[in-house]
Amino acid sequence: SAQLLITMLAIIALRRLCVGESLGLWEVARLVAFSSPVLYFARVSISHLRFSCVKLSKGWPSEVLLKKFMDVAIYAQEIEQRHGMAARHGAPALPGLQSVLDANKRIVWPEGGLRGLFGGEGLVAGLAVVFGEPPSWRWLIPLRAGSLEKALHPSAVRTDACEAWASLAEALETHHRVMGQLMKLQELEKLQRTLEADQGPGP
Repeated sequence: SAQLLITMLAIIALRRLCVGESLGLWEVARLVAFSSPVLYFARVSISHLRFSCVKLSKGWPSEVLLKKFMDVAIYAQEIEQRHGMAARHGAPALPGLQSVLDANKRIVWPEGGLRGLFGGEGLVAGLAVVFGEPPSWRWLIPLRAGSLEKALHPSAVRTDACEAWASLAEALETHHRVMGQLMKLQELEKLQRTLEADQGPGP
């Protein structure tokens, strides 16, 4: 892995500095020029590894799947914020809006982060979904394929998380129906005002 390669290169560089002839100015410049990108890629690699571990611990083995569900969560949060601002200005609450607010709370872990659909709680459970089998020494074997059947087995799916996301989908569908009806009423009112303006005042 990249982390192992970077560690080996760091050990070799330290050994070269501590053992043998002293380095000249040109060697020091080459070492600095080589070490800078190595340290940068090490930082990027560690950051990516940390982010991947957080995703797995939350139940998201796929970043693409997380991105799609995150877009839905952001959309639901925007609805909550928009109607929250309207309510502070005296607007009445829309039917079904409370369901969206409750669902927004259910899809988030108490410690933060979106509830994932796969695996149990913790990093080990997330890794078990990726490898397709329970924790085993076989995880250390390079290029070994996991069991696809076990990875897609229903036991790897979190029922409570699926129910939370299903409640959000139902709440958003209700919200869309309500907003559709409101838009139709607004169009009717606009049409009625237009007709009244065209007819003008009576004799």
